[in-house]
Amino acid sequence: MSKLRQILASADRATLGTIVAGMLAQLGLVVSGIIAARALGPSDRGYLAAFQAVAVAGSFILALGVPVAIAYYVARDQNVARDSVRRLKKLIGVQLFASVLIPALVFLIAFADDPAHAKEAAWLTLPMTAALLIAMYATSYLQGMQRFLAYNLFRTIPIPIYGATLIVLVLIGLDGLLDFAVAYTVIVTVVAVLGVVIVWRWLPPEGGEEVPAGKYLSYGLKGQIGSVSPLEVFQVDYLVVGALAGPYWLGLYAGAMAFTNLPRFVAMGIGVVAFPRVAAARGTDHAVRSALDAVGLITAFAAVVVVLLELIVGWLIPFLFGEAFAASVPIARVLLISALLLSIRRVVGDVMRGGGAPLPSTSAEVLSWVVYGIAVVPMVHRHGALGAAWSMTFAAAVSTLYLSYLASQMLNRIRLQEPAGE
Repeated sequence: MSKLRQILASADRATLGTIVAGMLAQLGLVVSGIIAARALGPSDRGYLAAFQAVAVAGSFILALGVPVAIAYYVARDQNVARDSVRRLKKLIGVQLFASVLIPALVFLIAFADDPAHAKEAAWLTLPMTAALLIAMYATSYLQGMQRFLAYNLFRTIPIPIYGATLIVLVLIGLDGLLDFAVAYTVIVTVVAVLGVVIVWRWLPPEGGEEVPAGKYLSYGLKGQIGSVSPLEVFQVDYLVVGALAGPYWLGLYAGAMAFTNLPRFVAMGIGVVAFPRVAAARGTDHAVRSALDAVGLITAFAAVVVVLLELIVGWLIPFLFGEAFAASVPIARVLLISALLLSIRRVVGDVMRGGGAPLPSTSAEVLSWVVYGIAVVPMVHRHGALGAAWSMTFAAAVSTLYLSYLASQMLNRIRLQEPAGE
């Protein structure tokens, strides 16, 4: 207990702010999830989850890890921020063009045989991928400049706005798949543009070390896969469940996932603070202490939250979503285990990237792909969405243990004052 109090005491205002932001984001997701589930039912809720998964996956893939690299180099020297915009503007232009073209091709192929209302809703979400990509760049500068209050606001504000908008839409009778899809697309687009305007006003004058565009791309590609897990962040599991089990099971899976996001939101927030601090400290004792405090904090917090949710989720899901989603309960209980493991892995990966080692988290993520890929098809065919949840948990367990081993090796090298390899 004294160790837990020591860990919690190590959390400063910025870290606590990210925890609060994560909790608010979870609350907003539950509210919007309840409204969407009750208004749309499992099948249309599954379509909405699929549209959002396409946008999230597309934005992170097209980013090529460059926003992560921006946060790293800006944390080391904030005066490179404005110069990075100039050096990367052509690349960003290409990414934005592709963010419209590629989702359009996905919709043409993936939704060709679906109902007309689903296809129409899919096309109206087309700007969502570009908006999420823009938001990634804006928040990367905020993270690198350690403006954590603004970062947390832009990270969480679309969620309560979306929930409030859904309430209004239901009250006025606009409660279909098309209405909800358009609402989410408009909200994330407006917030992304606002983020760019504010970040531009805060960029410091040019100066400091010169960082060529190639260095941003090199660092980003090394850490891309590990920093934006396709199984966790891209919601590839949504796409797999939808493709193998159909919209009904995807709707149940999405309902279960709504209760597993809190530990991962908090992990993202803790990592957001620890990453630039470790990068700015550049291998000193302070960097090691910051890294260990961050890992200890997420382990303690996530364990408490997951145990609590395991105890109450059995009655909470049917009570909030309705009896139609009762089959989500066992799925949620399994996914909560993976949420605990993935939260720890996320923070360990963030502090290692902050230490200049982006490759370990990428190798751990690739390992999780292998485990998930081997397990998911037979498990889904045998157990439906529950099988997908167990596949996610197996992958999370193996990759978290592997990354923890690599982190311990890196820590030993730092303590022996040996250079940490990438």
